[in-house]
Amino acid sequence: AYWMRKKSMQHNQGIPEHITDVTQSAVNACMNQHQVDILIHGHTHRPAQHKLEINGKVCTRIVLGDWYEQGSVLKCTPSAMQLETISA
Repeated sequence: AYWMRKKSMQHNQGIPEHITDVTQSAVNACMNQHQVDILIHGHTHRPAQHKLEINGKVCTRIVLGDWYEQGSVLKCTPSAMQLETISA
């Protein structure tokens, strides 16, 4: 399993971001279909919080980390959401 993960990581490092990340149209369709302002999804090897506008409304897409070399947790409080990196 370790060898396969390592090969996958090496392969993914050389692939342009637009191929390994989700498309904006897919994000918009998903958020519209489920009528949500926040989308949290599994890793695309690019953990981050993205602000976007959908139908005139400010929305958030949160991408969790991949856990190969580092992981991430989403810390939620009543006033904020913080994506934090942790050692895997």
